[in-house]
Amino acid sequence: MVLLLQKNLLSGYVIRDEVIVQGENTQNGIYEIKAEGEKVAKNEAIFRYYNNNEEDLNNRINDLNSKIQEAMLRTNKYVSS
Repeated sequence: MVLLLQKNLLSGYVIRDEVIVQGENTQNGIYEIKAEGEKVAKNEAIFRYYNNNEEDLNNRINDLNSKIQEAMLRTNKYVSS
């Protein structure tokens, strides 16, 4: 058995194009989606505006989701296969 290996040694430079974005005033209705130093894709959101009653809306959505799950479980008890 003959094993041939070929090695190529290369040298080069890695060029990166980065932009630092700082959220200086987080009291103005935006909050960070991505953490400091986390990699993001081009045009990916890193900050998001929030609504003043967002917490209330999320609670209502969670309540509705729970009710839907309960209804689906009750319905599945009566479905025969």
